[in-house]
Amino acid sequence: MESVKALKEGGFVMEKGVGFTFPSSDLTQIKEDTTSDPPKMTIKPMSPTGELGLDFDQDMIFPETVDQELYNSVLEVSIASGLDDTVTYGRFGSQPDGRRLQEGEGDANGFLVYVTEHTSRELNMKTVFDDPSSVSSLATATVQLTVKQPQVFKSQSL
Repeated sequence: MESVKALKEGGFVMEKGVGFTFPSSDLTQIKEDTTSDPPKMTIKPMSPTGELGLDFDQDMIFPETVDQELYNSVLEVSIASGLDDTVTYGRFGSQPDGRRLQEGEGDANGFLVYVTEHTSRELNMKTVFDDPSSVSSLATATVQLTVKQPQVFKSQSL
């Protein structure tokens, strides 16, 4: 029940016969196919420039319009420091406008995640750090992408 509440509060839409989906999903994408296997997703490793994402092994229902804030209730991106084991969580939001943070804004170790593309076969994201100089190239860090609500990722073959 907790996940249903989180999905409703997160802005997801309950569709009869489909379940929770991303708002603005085109349900005409759905094909009746009882022979297809359940979908699988693969998490892409983070690139040196901060890109990461998910690949799907079949065509999935996807939103026509990306609502950045919506992904906060579905995905969680975190980075664990190799130096002191602290964990920093990213927050989903709009692509930054290029301006630098002003004093008092953000968090020295915080970061923004925004979706660059969500298609039937992939979900691509980019990370932007509040203070890029706080990210050490000498220390190791572990990036984790957690899918908190996998049930919103649905195959076009129902």
